Amino acid sequence: MITNISSLASIRWSGYSYFAYYASKAALNQATVATALEFANKGIRANAIFAGG
Repeated sequence: MITNISSLASIRWSGYSYFAYYASKAALNQATVATALEFANKGIRANAIFAGG
């Protein structure tokens, strides 16, 4: 199993102007989805934990 640590900032505005942080967390989310889809047939799972709130 692959577990990535993301942030709610990747999917919504948090009130702070941190463009690079938001973009990198959104990229991590998409990388998690791509990994999960690519390796699902091998029994490998990929998940992201969305910290914050």
